[in-house]
Amino acid sequence: ALAFADDLVVAAETAAGLQTLITSICRTLRGSGLKVNAAKCRTLSIAIDAHRKTWHVPTRKAYYVGDDAIGTMSVADEYKYLGILIGAGGRRLSYGSLFEDGLTNITKAPLKPQQRLYLLKHHLIPKMNHRLVLGHVAKTELARLDRRLRHATRGWLRLPHDTPNAFIHADVKDGGLGIPDFATSIRLQKNKRLGALTGSADPVVVAAALLPAFQARMRRWVDPATAAGTPSSRTTECARRWRAKLYSMVDGAGLASSCEVPSCHKWVASGTRLLSGGDFAHAVQIRANAVATPSRAARGRPEASGLCDACRKPGTLGHISQACHKTHGARVKRHDDITRFAAGRLRQRGFEVEREVRIPDGGTFCKPDIIACKGDEAFILDTQVSADNFPLSRPHQSKCDKYGTPEILQKVREYTGKPTVSASSITLNWRGGWCKESARGLQGMGLTKSDLEICSVKALTWTYSIYRIWSKATSRGRPP
Repeated sequence: ALAFADDLVVAAETAAGLQTLITSICRTLRGSGLKVNAAKCRTLSIAIDAHRKTWHVPTRKAYYVGDDAIGTMSVADEYKYLGILIGAGGRRLSYGSLFEDGLTNITKAPLKPQQRLYLLKHHLIPKMNHRLVLGHVAKTELARLDRRLRHATRGWLRLPHDTPNAFIHADVKDGGLGIPDFATSIRLQKNKRLGALTGSADPVVVAAALLPAFQARMRRWVDPATAAGTPSSRTTECARRWRAKLYSMVDGAGLASSCEVPSCHKWVASGTRLLSGGDFAHAVQIRANAVATPSRAARGRPEASGLCDACRKPGTLGHISQACHKTHGARVKRHDDITRFAAGRLRQRGFEVEREVRIPDGGTFCKPDIIACKGDEAFILDTQVSADNFPLSRPHQSKCDKYGTPEILQKVREYTGKPTVSASSITLNWRGGWCKESARGLQGMGLTKSDLEICSVKALTWTYSIYRIWSKATSRGRPP
């Protein structure tokens, strides 16, 4: 017999032996105050014809729990045991319409996109994993489920059809959405499960693992899973493959610094109420570099210039959000909003904060965004939202060098009356990635991971606003 919680599987070689076992189990359970519900039980008989080398399912014999008859299964019937459909021929297709119905229900429900992603990752996919790992499924069916999953995700977030698959499947901390792909994850779980059975200490399990049917299943799933087109044998290796695939693509290369501060991406997968549904979708579109820019629209169209209509420079999202004269005012507002938020959080942590103080520097002056004082220390902070095509440590170090000269430090010492003065920066890029050194310095001053996350969200939502301003502005530049 096999027992799991309140479920029992009883097997016997003869009909009389099975009835004897059922009667004995019922008697034992009654002694513990338990009763077997015959209406929820089923019996399956398999008779072997050795001469013809066939088997069949007799249904005439009835088995009883006390005076109640147990339902008898025919060759076409199936029974759900621990969520898996079992029939005379073994495991059946166990998920049925669960996935399609689940996606339809999530799509039709009045939910925000972030709530839909949360339900998909934490409810629907785990339900599917149980049925796909333990039940019967074809490899081609796993690929079909992945295509359906990606189609639904793109629809919820209003992403274009050519958004890289790697963006959907890469881990959140690596810049993706963190949605697992069935073709990889299910194969890895099946391999792990089948391998564990062969190494079991239970002699019955070991004997079952030597049966031809089990060996055939092992051979079917023994090949390593393929993540991003590359064979992978471990979950961590699959994550690295998807990350490398994402960073090798035009739209994903700018996310390479995302993994420096993983906590700032929590908003992607937490179902956050920090953003409205529209703002969340827009933030993901910016993160994926998936908005309609001249450069993106020119892909595969040699006749299209792909140039910004104002500057006559490549019309990438990086140019629009960082350099185009049409969006200068909005860029200043993005910078000021992040600075204002950081200054407010520092005040809540007990700092005395002054903004844009004019510090003499030779024949001119410099004006750092924030001077924060607490105890005997003063901190010089300058905010910058950088481009995404170089390491963020470079602009951070540039700010430290600019404000960390002995002359400026001495002037701030005289201005604040604090003996210890240091210079740092608030450095992140327009795709929400933080500079590791900058984030570490701010956390040392008392800012939390949640504060850094909010700054990332502000950078993304402001960048989308900048894109909208650019797309609606009517100014035009001179032709080249």
